[in-house]
Amino acid sequence: MGKSYAGTTNWEAAQQPSEHLKTIVPISGSIGVQEMFYRNGSSEARAMGYDAAYQAATTDLTTDDMRVCSDDLVGPLNPWSTYAFAEFGGAEWNDYWDERRHLPDVLENYRGSVYLVWGLQDWNVDPYHAFPTYQLMRDAGINARAIAGQWAHNYPDQPDRHSSLGSGYGGEAYPNMSRMDWAVELYGWFQYYLKDIGEEPEPMVQIQTHDGQWHVEETWPPEDMTWHMGSIGAEWSGDGIVTGLGGSVTLTSQVYEDGLHISGLPTLHLDVSTQACNGGQIFATLYDDTLDLRLGHATMDLRYREGGYDANPVAPLSSYTMLMEFNPLDVIVPAGHTLRIELTEAGEDYLPGPCATNPLGGLSIDGGTIGLPLIDRPVDHGAWFLAPPWWEQQPIPS
Repeated sequence: MGKSYAGTTNWEAAQQPSEHLKTIVPISGSIGVQEMFYRNGSSEARAMGYDAAYQAATTDLTTDDMRVCSDDLVGPLNPWSTYAFAEFGGAEWNDYWDERRHLPDVLENYRGSVYLVWGLQDWNVDPYHAFPTYQLMRDAGINARAIAGQWAHNYPDQPDRHSSLGSGYGGEAYPNMSRMDWAVELYGWFQYYLKDIGEEPEPMVQIQTHDGQWHVEETWPPEDMTWHMGSIGAEWSGDGIVTGLGGSVTLTSQVYEDGLHISGLPTLHLDVSTQACNGGQIFATLYDDTLDLRLGHATMDLRYREGGYDANPVAPLSSYTMLMEFNPLDVIVPAGHTLRIELTEAGEDYLPGPCATNPLGGLSIDGGTIGLPLIDRPVDHGAWFLAPPWWEQQPIPS
């Protein structure tokens, strides 16, 4: 059990077959190093120096530091070659990323259980590490549970940290996001897996909407989720050119008269054309347009247009389709509201793409489709539940 780096070591332990490892509780623990710093090829700024920073943090004035392995040399170079030359093998000229990819070995070798804990507003280890990982583990025969609230890189029961979240980044869900009862549930989990006391816990996902409501599902995205597809130029309006020098495009939806419950990973499949540069990048931010409230984001480097971690060449003055996917969202769109997607070259903590500074670069938005994963959970549906009102027992941190 552990959070962040200590959560990642949970996955590392589960990579190796062992009958003695009964359960792990990774709390925002990365499923892989490349997965942590790259999303569809878009690079976080911290990726460029993380390896060198870790080496510096573990250096001391002893002769041990005179022992150098190949990864000590490859590690600091790999993020730069991946960023600049991915389509020419910049991410594949060594095994550095593959050797630090934990999830495939877990799915193949691990026979214990997993209790996933994640913040849907975690910007350190993004929630796409948790979903669809949860269902992949279930498919591999691993009993799993998950709890995912609108907190950031925190534990579920840290209201003093949760209270610092801003609007559009979890603030709407506070104080109901803080789960002071989580330790009680974890106690029952450990009782069974470590002491063989009680009945085996059933798999389930406790997940929170952006405005603070909790519901429980057997899996997530829920099995009864359906796709609502809309085309740019029909249900959605907007076009133009996205550039690294300030050019942006706004897509606006129709009015949703009956409201929506988005529960899953929305898709944004963009038809784009390159300009006079062999690349480009899109950072998409989803808003409730009526409230001007941020809901989530997606990002993609055109070289990774098919998603994942395999890059392909890009030519100037050519057309492509970018198969983008948003981070996991559980969002209520009230009746009568519209949605908006802002398309820019970069955003938040992601670097602009290599073509960003080229004044002749950019991506023309020629069309595409937007997929919203929807569920129907009326107010009297059995999936909704009330979390214990901890604020009746202690002050709410300001």
